Amino acid sequence: MNLPKIAFSNYTRTIECDNKVVIYNRKNGQWIRVSKEVYDIFKYAVNNKLNINELNINELNNCIVNDEDKKFMTEVYNRLFNKKLVNNTFKSKNIKSISFELTNRCNLKCIHCCVDADINHRYELSTVQIKTLFDRVLPWNPDSIMLSGGEPMIRKDFIELLIYLRNKYSGEIILATNATLIDDENINFLVENVDKIDISIDGIDEKSCSQIRGKGVFKKVIKNIEKLKKVNYNNITLSMVVGDKNEDMEEKFIELNKSLGTHPVLRRFSPIGRGKYNDGYFLDDSGGKFFISKKYLSDDYSGSINICTCSAGSEEVIVRYNGDVYPCPSFMNENMLLGNLCSNDFADKLFTKNYDLLEDVIYKRFSECRDCKVNIFCWTCPGSLVDIKNIRNFSNRCDKLKPILFKRVWGEYLCQ
Repeated sequence: MNLPKIAFSNYTRTIECDNKVVIYNRKNGQWIRVSKEVYDIFKYAVNNKLNINELNINELNNCIVNDEDKKFMTEVYNRLFNKKLVNNTFKSKNIKSISFELTNRCNLKCIHCCVDADINHRYELSTVQIKTLFDRVLPWNPDSIMLSGGEPMIRKDFIELLIYLRNKYSGEIILATNATLIDDENINFLVENVDKIDISIDGIDEKSCSQIRGKGVFKKVIKNIEKLKKVNYNNITLSMVVGDKNEDMEEKFIELNKSLGTHPVLRRFSPIGRGKYNDGYFLDDSGGKFFISKKYLSDDYSGSINICTCSAGSEEVIVRYNGDVYPCPSFMNENMLLGNLCSNDFADKLFTKNYDLLEDVIYKRFSECRDCKVNIFCWTCPGSLVDIKNIRNFSNRCDKLKPILFKRVWGEYLCQ
């Protein structure tokens, strides 16, 4: 059997600190911490094109001298391989997920809406134009297409557009909705043509939901979820935006989902769209206008320690109500405009560019983060870094989080 020569994957990177090395994959978020000695052995194997069995050659300081050493190195290699840190290649550009804003109109006016949707927003593409845009993205063979807004179901031609897409596309169709417009007339159609329904509710009861979404919304959404469940539709997610002021609701929100048979999604509050003007509903001023979960900061935290990954612009894009294309909702500004899908040559331009928001935001724009030994663990998304607008808030967050991360990543805690 011909074993492959050891080679680091094309998205594998390293950070060194005190004779320890974190080897991580920027694409899939997997990582492992090893000693500098072990890393040097694998680096030697890569440079000399050796396979795992050839590591018994004692040319590197006589480092592998017995069966126990060989067994240990094989175990490390297997962990590296399983995490796709070695001997795995990733396809270059492949758009896997597309979000279509069918409209920027909405029958609600949520105080944190990232796209500032409004019932009075009148401009949107015609039925024919949207069908044309569907036709332009289908050759990309995305895994999923999300129909969003605004509220997508507010369009009079929503059913027509969904039928058109379903007839031409066999991948996953996701409907992102506030669920208030689901009724007895359209529910069976949705069940037959939509693979997944993502519902935003932002609360655990009428009181908490009404503060964010308006009076009566909670009752209507729960009623429509129950209708969906009665016809055996089970692929439903229910989401809530979380900040300092409502994180104590997390457990009750999870319990609410259990009782409904839905899947809970907790989203970090982001001060974009109308959220810029209403952050006080979610964030505590004493926290420095940023949110870090109390659970994550606690000494007895036992959850995962994840690195920051980003596929926006390379594997996923959002098409706005006017055809403008952006990497994701966190980067919908003029500088991040990828083009307009209504343009005939847009697809060619998209696939010839190389977007790396992680590199651009964390390593290039913010010199404070560039040489930090825990920078890849500090942010869940490059958009989180952009959200912090002033150096005081940035420094407060760093002072609070960096010592904790440093101990977890480089101290005595076990690595993943």
